[in-house]
Amino acid sequence: MRRRVFSIWMVLTLIMPVVFGVVWPKEVQAAGDVYYVDATKGSDNNSGRSPNQPWGTLDKIEKTKFQPGDTIRIHEESVFNDTLFLEGRVNGEGTEEAPITIESYGDNNGQATINGGGKGYVSQMEQQNKEIYSAVTLYNASGWTISNLSVTNHGTYDMPGEGIPNSPEGRVGVYVLAKNNGLTQNIHLDNLKVTDVNGSVHAKNWGNGGIYFTVTGQPTGEITRFNNISVTNCHVEDVTRTGISIGASVYESIITNEDEPTKIDPGKIQTYGHTNVLVENNYVEDAGGDAIVLFDSYKPLIQYNVSNGASKSHENDPRLSDPNLKGSYWQVNAGIWPWLCYYPNFQFNEALNTVDNYDGEGFDCDSGTGTTYQYNYSHHNQGGFMLICSPKNFNSLIRYNISENDRKHLFLVSNRLNPDSGKIAEGDIAQIYNNTMYTGDTSNITVMSQEEPGYVKMSNNIFYNESANVTPFWQPAEYGEAVRATVRYDHNLYYGYTNIPNNEKNPIIVKNPKVELNGATTNVTHGGIPHDRAIKKDEAIEAQVMSAPGSGGIGLGSVTGYQLTSASPAIDAGANISDNGGRDYFGNGLVDGKTDIGAHEYAGEVTPPTSSTEESSSSSSSSESSSSSTDESSSSTDESSSSTDESSSSTDESSSSSTDESSSSTDESSSSSTDESSSSTESSSSSSSSSSSTDESSS
Repeated sequence: MRRRVFSIWMVLTLIMPVVFGVVWPKEVQAAGDVYYVDATKGSDNNSGRSPNQPWGTLDKIEKTKFQPGDTIRIHEESVFNDTLFLEGRVNGEGTEEAPITIESYGDNNGQATINGGGKGYVSQMEQQNKEIYSAVTLYNASGWTISNLSVTNHGTYDMPGEGIPNSPEGRVGVYVLAKNNGLTQNIHLDNLKVTDVNGSVHAKNWGNGGIYFTVTGQPTGEITRFNNISVTNCHVEDVTRTGISIGASVYESIITNEDEPTKIDPGKIQTYGHTNVLVENNYVEDAGGDAIVLFDSYKPLIQYNVSNGASKSHENDPRLSDPNLKGSYWQVNAGIWPWLCYYPNFQFNEALNTVDNYDGEGFDCDSGTGTTYQYNYSHHNQGGFMLICSPKNFNSLIRYNISENDRKHLFLVSNRLNPDSGKIAEGDIAQIYNNTMYTGDTSNITVMSQEEPGYVKMSNNIFYNESANVTPFWQPAEYGEAVRATVRYDHNLYYGYTNIPNNEKNPIIVKNPKVELNGATTNVTHGGIPHDRAIKKDEAIEAQVMSAPGSGGIGLGSVTGYQLTSASPAIDAGANISDNGGRDYFGNGLVDGKTDIGAHEYAGEVTPPTSSTEESSSSSSSSESSSSSTDESSSSTDESSSSTDESSSSTDESSSSSTDESSSSTDESSSSSTDESSSSTESSSSSSSSSSSTDESSS
């Protein structure tokens, strides 16, 4: 009888998960072996199994096959003038639960150093016929974590390439490469310092800069892509091209038709693109080109990063004025942006001091569907605040951001879509609402610049001007022989301007005492049709809009001066917008059904900052930049505002996600147009940025 009961219990054990949908806990895997390496005291003849018997070279690591759960610990005082190449077939692969880990150890929490010397593993980039030299390379290997190392790759000569733009070579600090390898996953780079990589600024996307994830080879056979990858807490500085580049892929032409202005198919990008991608809390300084770029990814999460001084290679570059080179792809750089991504979410990032080039903005929406920028801080970027680019860019959402003293143009819309094509409608390209833009220095600034038209809706924004050199150009130029006011304005507040958009439906106009308003004709016309209209004295009110505009410093939390005063005309004056994310820049909930104008939802009296530079010290590291945010931890990703269909995302992400899909706070539903009727949204209640590493099953 005892045996019979046991048999029945065994049957129940097998069928209960099927009948009731129970997911039994996975067995906890025992920790693997630990290996020690010390460049000063070690020897490859040692066992490597204790700090007293460490190996002495990187070559010994390269010749060893490791098992899931193993850890390679390198002493913090080790300096290797060498490179490290790891291949899954040779060195083993870990799992999500038991990765193979490389890390530094020591009493001072220092980092072991790998100086590539401009050499390293050579990978052939068939796509651009280039050779890439990488100091640390992870090749066709899943289940690896690389953390707490310092990496350089500076050669004794500058890379060739003055024959613009066809440089034959490039260099990378840390290179994760998948080539004809199928699903490559569970790879995490954390707390790396990657500096001094002097590659070629001309080689853009495939391998030239600090940290790269790339899919190469031929787009045939088993589909090669990344899943569950992350770059976190890294410091990248002084690299000739891109600081952090995630996901350039040979399958790009399959994901989208280059010649057709169509939205990205979610099923196709989940099949051929990258899933569960997290880029968090990284500091990129003085990148030669772009700071952080995401490629070919499904709902990646990019948060708490800083881009400082991107496009450094173009500083005082005389070639930018050469008309024969204008528009060359190596010349167009921005701070933080995506390419061909589906509903990427950029939040709580800071972009500053981007050097001017043919782009030069802090942020950019490029060739994707559903790109969201929310709760970001952009300042002193020479090319402006935001670029909205390419005929394949749809449903961008730009909300609750703050821009201070961005130059050249606050917005550049370059979509190259004929408004008469019948393929686009109002708001299809971008909805831009509840942002606060301040211009107060003497640089010449254009508010809205459009190389080619694209339908954009601007609502609930504060345009605050204290500069004498702002050109309030609100509409695009001609498209062929037609004139199109393709930017729609509604419920915006204007301070210190002499004219406003002619099609603004519900403006609030606040007078700057320093700007004379006389009602003179200041209309800007194209083809004889006025796009702007002059402001008359009697329609401008006098009021204090914000507590201390223009007082922002360094760090997300330095902009308290952009909070509304208790008597601000912006309070309860905005259009109500559905699916609005549930919170403002400062963490206040959007729960009363009465929307304010600008990035702050007034919730009580505020105290102006005492100094415009009180948080300037926070720029020294990426971790400090995130800690300076104001109450972001209360709702870092407003997951509650996203739809629940995320659970259908990705086919083989049974492994836990490094970025909870629900953190893509702006799923397809959030691209809805401005709704004049009141529509409150569920307030966010997510945890801090670390919540992005929550297992996908919890969504």
